[in-house]
Amino acid sequence: MLYRFIDDFGAFLIKNPHRYKLYFPLADANGRLLSAIAPNLSGDIKKDNEHFLTQPASVEDLRSSPLCCREFFINCAGKVIRLSHPGQDTLEAGFLYHKITKKIKGLEIEILNFIPFDLPVEIMRIKVKNISRKKLEIVPTSFIPLYGRSEKNLRDHRHVSSLLNRVSLDKFGISLKPSMVFDEKGHKLNSAIYYCRGFEGGNIAPLGQYPTLDSFFGVGDIYSPDAIFKGALPINKKKKEFDGKEACAALRFHPRRLPPNKEALYHLFLGIEE
Repeated sequence: MLYRFIDDFGAFLIKNPHRYKLYFPLADANGRLLSAIAPNLSGDIKKDNEHFLTQPASVEDLRSSPLCCREFFINCAGKVIRLSHPGQDTLEAGFLYHKITKKIKGLEIEILNFIPFDLPVEIMRIKVKNISRKKLEIVPTSFIPLYGRSEKNLRDHRHVSSLLNRVSLDKFGISLKPSMVFDEKGHKLNSAIYYCRGFEGGNIAPLGQYPTLDSFFGVGDIYSPDAIFKGALPINKKKKEFDGKEACAALRFHPRRLPPNKEALYHLFLGIEE
């Protein structure tokens, strides 16, 4: 049997879930935030068809479009780990939560995604444990492309609507507030704010961030971004050139030396406000 149930409330486990075409819903009690997530962490986060925090995704996008992915990189001992890639993975899923546990390169990594019952925010918690016999230095970085507009703009004025993007930064993350809503029906002022906040351990702010795809990729691309593979430095202050660009929640967390059997914990909060 594909599923192994682990309680009386429908929670179950699946080994090597990347072998199967699976995806799961996440939502709060009133449906104010609606997400989909697959074992490779792909899927979209939205309020409705007019307000997508991340790029709209179809079932085929879940396995073929990396811009639909909640990505998290860990540089460890000179190697780069992408949490979207399969390792020795186990999926645990239940009533509107999704948890992947993987073992790779001396680390045991747990990625939990859920939306609280009474709060329209998707929470992503990443727990990293050193299961090797030696100290490991890790450098974690989130990467979640922020779409911030209607599903119609995916095929209608994608570039023009990106020119309306305006970002603001604080020490915990990024807010994206496009100046206008733009489509063939007309133009109006935008009131929606799309945001991501992150922290590590006991409420420690990230080291810095890369607020746009351009700043994260550099001369690389989504498979070999300069921020990860060439040591491009994160920033803590907004620059003028960040406006009018495709935005992302790429937060660089502090380097950490993990002794054997010790853990590091990271949280991301993703939501939409009006």
